[in-house]
Amino acid sequence: SRDERDVLDKLRPDTSVKNLIIRNYGGTMFPDWLGEEGSYSNLVSLSLNKCAYCVCLPPLGQLPSLKELRIEGMNGITHVGAELYGNTTCSNICLQELRISDCPSLVSFPIDGLPTTLKKLEIQNCGKLEFPLSLSQCFTSLEDLSIRFSCEDSLKSLPLGFFPKLRFLNIKGCTNLETLSVVVANEIQNLASL
Repeated sequence: SRDERDVLDKLRPDTSVKNLIIRNYGGTMFPDWLGEEGSYSNLVSLSLNKCAYCVCLPPLGQLPSLKELRIEGMNGITHVGAELYGNTTCSNICLQELRISDCPSLVSFPIDGLPTTLKKLEIQNCGKLEFPLSLSQCFTSLEDLSIRFSCEDSLKSLPLGFFPKLRFLNIKGCTNLETLSVVVANEIQNLASL
């Protein structure tokens, strides 16, 4: 509601904050300060937790130092889209960890793919989410991939060659997954845990 947004707007943290958790926010949109260009240039970690009524993410691409992003329990989110990049290009993003869980309505990632800087990707309880295998160029830095009870309709095969630096792979409850494919043995030379 508008009242909830006004309250969160007035609770604006100091611009030097490095870690921020927004939990149980009842508004439908995040306050403007959360994506103001240049305002939170020191923010390294952001958790958006149980903001069930929000229908879109803030312009996270305006947070140039953001390395860790958690999106949890956001029932109203259907797409992680261009807001992940804001007014920047993929190359200006330094996001290294992305954790998305308990977002039952989420169906897609950005058309441009995920940041190439991503080292850890965790997806849990997002059954409708379509895993972006057509965007394989985005996974060149990925070392840790966890998909649990997610991507139920879209993930039938996982070509491990798309993840040249993958060290840890955790897949559980992906009922339609039929194959993990390896074309050349050295594609999985870094894999330490499966």
